[in-house]
Amino acid sequence: MNVKKFKILSYCLVAMMASVGLTESAHQAVKQGNELYHQAELAGAIEKYDQAATQSPQALEPTFNKANSLYKQNEIDKAVDLYKQLAGKSENPNLSAKANYNLGNCYYNKADSQTQTNPQNAIKDFKTGINYWRKAKDSDLDNADISKNIEVAKMTIKQLKEQMQQQKQENQQDKNKDEQNKDQQKQDQKQNSSSDPNQPQQEKQDQQQADDDPNQDQSQAPEPKEEEKPTDEPEEDMVAQKILDKEQKQKEERKKLRRATYKKVEKDW
Repeated sequence: MNVKKFKILSYCLVAMMASVGLTESAHQAVKQGNELYHQAELAGAIEKYDQAATQSPQALEPTFNKANSLYKQNEIDKAVDLYKQLAGKSENPNLSAKANYNLGNCYYNKADSQTQTNPQNAIKDFKTGINYWRKAKDSDLDNADISKNIEVAKMTIKQLKEQMQQQKQENQQDKNKDEQNKDQQKQDQKQNSSSDPNQPQQEKQDQQQADDDPNQDQSQAPEPKEEEKPTDEPEEDMVAQKILDKEQKQKEERKKLRRATYKKVEKDW
């Protein structure tokens, strides 16, 4: 999921100067910590802020500056815990507004890191950041950057929701396609299971057509075996006798014919 990156303004990440209420040693520790902070030596800066907080527990500036150092180290959750300690301090409204502002920054960055992996949770953190910025705005009405940051977060939320909806539609389309493929496979398997695996498909179709053809050549069907008639032996004997009698009669007629044509020659002596 590609989300357009917007830049927010973080003017409250500047280390605060030590107040007059700090002891001299705490004041020097905060000053040294600020120098290290601006040199990007954040671990050393945090050590000095802790030293100042130990020497002057009532001071709020060392805690705020330490939270800023943790934020720059990308220790967002640890920074959030410290900013929340300061956000409700009514005795210092200016510091409280800055703490709320930076809480908005923290939740924005937490959300921004989740847009690819967990967009739903990212939207939740964007909304939390907007709420803290609005609290800061209530205490610092002249800060135009707060309104700009709120608009940036809203635009990112809108973009995320649109892309989530698009992804949902694409997933549904893929799901429907998979279900169609499964249904087609089931139909194919059902057709294959109902056919004779030992008979080629073409032969099966030819056989089916032959079975359905009412004009099929009946000569191909086996002819019924004719029943053998019993032999009529007396009748055959009678016919043979007639033939013999006829031949005998013709023979006698030929003899008579020869005798009739024969003339006796008288002897002359």
